[in-house]
Amino acid sequence: MKSKGLIFGLAYHLWRRRLMGIPLTVWLVGLWLLPAFLALIGVDSIAGGLGVVGILLALLTVALSAWAAREGYIAFQEEDFPLSPQPALKPDEQVIVRAFGHFEVEGKEGYFVDLAAAFESFETREHAVLAYVPPSALWPRNQVGMWYIFFRPEDVISTEWGRLFFGTKALPAIRISYRVSGQRAVAYLASPHLDRLIRIWDDINLDAGETR
Repeated sequence: MKSKGLIFGLAYHLWRRRLMGIPLTVWLVGLWLLPAFLALIGVDSIAGGLGVVGILLALLTVALSAWAAREGYIAFQEEDFPLSPQPALKPDEQVIVRAFGHFEVEGKEGYFVDLAAAFESFETREHAVLAYVPPSALWPRNQVGMWYIFFRPEDVISTEWGRLFFGTKALPAIRISYRVSGQRAVAYLASPHLDRLIRIWDDINLDAGETR
């Protein structure tokens, strides 16, 4: 799982970051194919031998990127943790976590992973995940800023404990399956602080008997 997380983390950043509006994944594949192209047009005969290697690397890059995308760039393994009683979450109280999933803001939608985020529940019992995409090298400017996930108790399908692997991180996490606009969506909340996740788990499942 750790190696899977490393591959997915690298694939995500190559996909998300852009150079002249083009994902770095595409640039990398082009770089691998360059020797084969030079040999094909007769510019560099030495490149012919490297061309085969380049083609294989390009195919490997495409295959790994497609695999990571299908999995949502996340490796999640169900796992049980020792759950100790924690103080109940108060309305509008925020719990800081790392968030992964489908976010939206002002009519825009985006899929992001490993964002600094806060979970909170309002007095209406609607749940919210407030996440921030920070400015970063080669990151599209129109994606920088706050992004949100909202769901109500009746939208929740299931919650599961597990460990989430992404990049070098292997964190306890909650997988939340919920409905949005009639479609099933999945969000992950992760943290090295298990007590934070327990408070979120208890809060989401507070209404489980009434809504599921």
